[in-house]
Amino acid sequence: MEANNLRAFVFSTMSCPATPLFDRADPTYVCNSDDTYKAGYIASAAGFPEVTVPAGRVSANMPVGISFMALPYREGALLGLANAFQTAAPRLPAPELR
Repeated sequence: MEANNLRAFVFSTMSCPATPLFDRADPTYVCNSDDTYKAGYIASAAGFPEVTVPAGRVSANMPVGISFMALPYREGALLGLANAFQTAAPRLPAPELR
């Protein structure tokens, strides 16, 4: 990261969105990942700080997140990037309660 003057890596928090049916199996749900949490392991394994913020909604109005990861001890810059994204991105409506 330092050699390429990168402040952070930005990536999808999960490789697939959640299924809209949380209380039973959904035969229409498709996720082609062997581990939807795979991206989240990088920061933990490397010991790097990571922050996740809401990024939007996808099919079935399911929310998705975007993650920012930086080098150790760069938490201030990392939070600044996440805040800048949230400030620039359209505000997401509150989820509908059923």
